[in-house]
Amino acid sequence: MQIEHFSDYQALSERACELILQQLEKKPKTLLCPATGSTPLLAYQLLSKKLKGKSSSLSLVMLDEWYGLDKDQEGSCFAYLQKNLITPL
Repeated sequence: MQIEHFSDYQALSERACELILQQLEKKPKTLLCPATGSTPLLAYQLLSKKLKGKSSSLSLVMLDEWYGLDKDQEGSCFAYLQKNLITPL
């Protein structure tokens, strides 16, 4: 594993987006387990812009979910990914 250091959030997000795009080029049927929260948000926005209108076989698996929380309820993993990653793609 290679540890990388970044000067700011923008640079970190751009690198994360770049790594996902490289993986998709290498293996179009990639299975991604995206995290939720504020840290990956910009990377997902950048990824959505780069992939907009392009066909992709990217599959997502949710990392976790809150017990008893409806999938469409704000705060659920599903709702977060739907809003910030799936719908923009």
